[in-house]
Amino acid sequence: MSFYDTYVRLCRARGLSPCGAATAAGISKSAPGKWKNSTPNGETLVKLSKFFDVPISYFSGVEEPEVDLSAYPELLRIARAGAKMSKEKRSELLNYAKYLVPEAFDD
Repeated sequence: MSFYDTYVRLCRARGLSPCGAATAAGISKSAPGKWKNSTPNGETLVKLSKFFDVPISYFSGVEEPEVDLSAYPELLRIARAGAKMSKEKRSELLNYAKYLVPEAFDD
């Protein structure tokens, strides 16, 4: 996956446009257009890393960011409910999640 693809995926996951995320991160709103063909410099990568709360290496596709589930109590409730579901119900829940957020399952 290219830098730009990874960047767009992070933007979508947060409900932001690429230009909107760049501006919020303190970067020119025109910068994402340049990233379609090249990777930004180190300073920009640091800003994006801080803004999205992911390691810089995430942009190179090296690793997935760790998710602190304690920051999302509703997801913990869903996980606890899933542990009590039948295999078939868990499969339905997973399929629904894939329907709602397909970009999270682009493995």
